[in-house]
Amino acid sequence: MLVLPVVVLVGLGLGREGLTPPHLLDAVVAVEIAHDHITMRDSAPAGTIELVVTNHDSVPHGLAVRAVGATVPIAALRAPVRPGGSAKEQVTLAPGAYEVYCPDAARRLKHRLVVLGKRLPYDRDR
Repeated sequence: MLVLPVVVLVGLGLGREGLTPPHLLDAVVAVEIAHDHITMRDSAPAGTIELVVTNHDSVPHGLAVRAVGATVPIAALRAPVRPGGSAKEQVTLAPGAYEVYCPDAARRLKHRLVVLGKRLPYDRDR
């Protein structure tokens, strides 16, 4: 009996250019805020992404995005997210490294987000 290896590709989109990694297809980024940390994925596609923020802490939290090394945010939530609440914000980001952070200096919560490449036109409808 001959046994051949089988390769299974799960979660990859197939387009004109070949296989597209899932992190370049998904323009929705879940952001979980807790007492002492922010949990989210580490990469996102270039272009407009939607941050879906959930606050699991007992105090309100804001959220802002700035380029690594910058002092001024390029985007921020319109209002802090109440404990147990959630909010959505769209931001357009070019490829590069960014900090997603709570703007309350006392909390010092932040997470690095690397924005990769450019979503291809055929990936926008997924």
